Amino acid sequence: MKKIKKILAIGILTIIITACSSSTGGTDYVYLCMGNKSIAYHVSSTCKGLTKCSTSLKTTTKDSAINYYHRKSCRFCCR
Repeated sequence: MKKIKKILAIGILTIIITACSSSTGGTDYVYLCMGNKSIAYHVSSTCKGLTKCSTSLKTTTKDSAINYYHRKSCRFCCR
């Protein structure tokens, strides 16, 4: 009986860990102001650095923000 409980506990734990890790896919999403003079990506859509954004916000991956859009981390929300 103890062996069955142990196997069941391991199975449940495996399912929980798998579900949590696949929900985000291990990908960090960030926010970009799409204005011509924007230079940073933000981890929060309510960041102080986005208050002056007069254009649309775009959600993208952190890798894409750095490599495709050539953005640097925000000095307010990415400390």
